[in-house]
Amino acid sequence: MPSKMSIRHKLAFILWGSALAAYAIAGVALAVFQNLTLERRARQAMEPYAQFVFVGTDAAVAFEDPVRAKEILDSLRANPLITDAAIVLEDGRLLAGFGDPSDAALFNKPDGIHLQGGMAELWQPLTHGARLRLAMKLEQLGDETHRILWFFGAGAFVLTAITLGQLAVLKKTIITPMTTLAAAAESVRTRADYDQQVPAAGDDEVAQLGRSFNAMMAAIRARDRELRELALFQQTLVDSAAYGIISSDPEGNVTSFNRAAEQLLGYGAEEIVGRQSPTLWHDPQEVAQRARQLSEEFGEPIDPGFSVFTTRAGRGLPEEREWTFIRKDGTRVPVLLSISVLNDENGKFTGFVGLAYDRTERKQAEEEIRNLNKGLEQRVAERTSQLEAANRELEAFAYSVSHDLRAPLRHVDGFIELLQKHAGPTLNEECRHYMANISDSAQKMGQLIDDLLAFSRTGRQQISFRPVDLGKLVRLVIHDLELDAAGRDIHWSIGDLPRVEADDAMLRIVMSNLISNALKFTRSRSQARIEIGSLPVKNDLSTIFVRDNGVGFDMAYGDKLFGVFQRLHRSDEFEGTGIGLATVRRIITRHGGRAWAESRLDNGATFYFELPRTTNGGGDGRR
Repeated sequence: MPSKMSIRHKLAFILWGSALAAYAIAGVALAVFQNLTLERRARQAMEPYAQFVFVGTDAAVAFEDPVRAKEILDSLRANPLITDAAIVLEDGRLLAGFGDPSDAALFNKPDGIHLQGGMAELWQPLTHGARLRLAMKLEQLGDETHRILWFFGAGAFVLTAITLGQLAVLKKTIITPMTTLAAAAESVRTRADYDQQVPAAGDDEVAQLGRSFNAMMAAIRARDRELRELALFQQTLVDSAAYGIISSDPEGNVTSFNRAAEQLLGYGAEEIVGRQSPTLWHDPQEVAQRARQLSEEFGEPIDPGFSVFTTRAGRGLPEEREWTFIRKDGTRVPVLLSISVLNDENGKFTGFVGLAYDRTERKQAEEEIRNLNKGLEQRVAERTSQLEAANRELEAFAYSVSHDLRAPLRHVDGFIELLQKHAGPTLNEECRHYMANISDSAQKMGQLIDDLLAFSRTGRQQISFRPVDLGKLVRLVIHDLELDAAGRDIHWSIGDLPRVEADDAMLRIVMSNLISNALKFTRSRSQARIEIGSLPVKNDLSTIFVRDNGVGFDMAYGDKLFGVFQRLHRSDEFEGTGIGLATVRRIITRHGGRAWAESRLDNGATFYFELPRTTNGGGDGRR
């Protein structure tokens, strides 16, 4: 089949070829049937008569009775197709017959069926050596053959009609859609016409192919639109970039030159693209010096030309350095040039691209910054000294005030106690209530002053770093808080705690504050659960946590949690001065770590802090 034949002609060729092959096969089969079965059908038609004669003439042959033999043969005349019949004795004499039995030459034929023209002749032995000859016309068998031929002709007609119908159906369902699809695909190939659509009605494979083609065209149109937008966007970016963007092919011929490059060098793109190499605007002495450096670096001679800019990039190494560019008018500008390799979508090397940034203003700014930094460093040092002095004064003031307030408070508390002792029985219930409130307030003020003094000391106290076994320290703190935990159902869970670099006294304050807070805020639980553990070490920092199932707090106010005097619960619900967590954060911050918390209302709270991990197993760890 010719490869350039259209699908329509191919299908017609296949269908008509199949029909003609069917005709030929049927014709051959008919001819074979006629030739191979004619003798058998003739025998089937004549053998009943021969059997009839064989049975009836047994006595006639034995007694050579021609009258009886003729009567039996005459009964065969009822069939008009039997034209001759004869009985020949063993010695060759004719016993009886009709038709034309006189030809003795015919009596020499062997037994069996003999076909000649439109006649069939049957020779069959009888008893006592006699033989029977029957001659019969083949008209009936010919009629059967004609009927078969008529049937064959009708079948051929029907097959032709079916073939034509198939061609019509194929044309409508396959040829026309495929031709339309092929024309649309050709239009896409030759004219890049992505607006092509083909009819796609139905559910067969051709319709599915049409819908797939339409969907593919829609995807291509969308992708083409995206690519155009991307190309426009990229071009806009390239044209509006503050960097000069210059690309070249592998041989060094410039292939693109954006507007920033035009402004930087004073050349128009039409002067450069396809005509020049980037060596045009470089200082030859700088290029030669860089060639010597690269030759020493790679141990091979580097030509002082375009290779100077591409040697490192071509080997997958970073290439960024400052160069002096020579503008078209001869002026010189310092430029930071970064060079990268360009590859196509298949990863094939296609050239280089350079990003050039004018460093003139930056150099001026850097010089100004250096000059400013000289004065700024001096001012910062002065301000730092002043701030340190102010902090020391503030710490001393807070310590002094806190210390000085303790004596008046002791006096107030002492006189209230004396007043209650001596005048209590004479005072009414309301006065005794007032004195009790004054005493409680004085005690709370004393606790607040003690906490302030402790907070102040954490800022003034020198830190002594040494390895601290947190597990041992936690057990000591829990032992100290046994009185607070007495009579309560508390489930303690203490994990494997690390050794850390810290001041053990300060760290004990941290753990005491966090664990006592957990005890306090789980007081309303029938069974308190307090877990102390650590997270995996990260960045050589150990993260410790204290988790409880207490009342928790709203994370919206979590930023206030570690501030001085900041409380998230009323004092009539939970006692406290609001300084404990501030002390925790100050100590952890002074250790170079950080502290934070996570919680939900009525769902407990978890407090975390980070500390440096110890790197040795002993020694005082001072630093």
